[in-house]
Amino acid sequence: MKYLKKYEDIYGPGWTSTTTGSEPAPDQPQPQPELFTTHLKIPVFLTKEPDENLFDNDDVEYVARQLEDQGFESDWLVDQFKRWKEYAGPEDVSDSEPNESDFEDEDDYNAEWEEWNARNEEREEWEESDEHFREYVDEEWNGNWSKFMEEFKIEGLVEDVADRSDQLTIFDHIMDDWNDADLVQWFDEAKELGIQSMKVTDDEGFDNNCFTVEIKSTKPLENDDIDTVINYVEGQCSDGWGEGFEQNPILDYNVHTWWNESEFNVPYEIVEDLYN
Repeated sequence: MKYLKKYEDIYGPGWTSTTTGSEPAPDQPQPQPELFTTHLKIPVFLTKEPDENLFDNDDVEYVARQLEDQGFESDWLVDQFKRWKEYAGPEDVSDSEPNESDFEDEDDYNAEWEEWNARNEEREEWEESDEHFREYVDEEWNGNWSKFMEEFKIEGLVEDVADRSDQLTIFDHIMDDWNDADLVQWFDEAKELGIQSMKVTDDEGFDNNCFTVEIKSTKPLENDDIDTVINYVEGQCSDGWGEGFEQNPILDYNVHTWWNESEFNVPYEIVEDLYN
């Protein structure tokens, strides 16, 4: 299983208390059970897309500036439009008009001059108006400018995409949302395994693009037990808690706690670093 990296159990005791002598009186605090700790590391992947309404604007430079403000590289857009203007525009004409002395026949000269003048006027009209160019763009993209969005989509592991400040904000949201969900209550095998809590800890923030789930149990978890926990957590990250969490953007990022590496084109080597 590659999804979750299994860290070695930290066989407590975690929270401990010891008692001696007779059983405490009813009005005295009951001794806490000896708890053992297991950590799971869960990788976080981010995606971000520009606001599709940006592409309703005819001003390419404005769109490019807005993309830059949202953290997207806009050089591609500017270069693309330059290429399209070159392809879509009228054929270039000579900078100098035809010279009558170069023609033996006056009719040939007049015909050449009229053609040169017409093409020059067409070029000037094209340069002064974007109307024809916009028609060309609409034809290229079938009137659907949202197709540009795929060109600017940001995706990658959290530490590769977000700066430190954004990472901390995203981590805080993960920790609060996960802990508020109290996922151990839906874990059918929790009682059998002696698991009392499954909380995201705030000791490290993201560690190698992962957040940490700390599992407290009344007995050490064996390898088969850990596999059972991993299967449950993976299901929560992909189809349960994580499915809902990724649908609520944080800082305009969609935060994924599970992904299909081929779908998101994550290099296999990066995944191997996380899992092995």
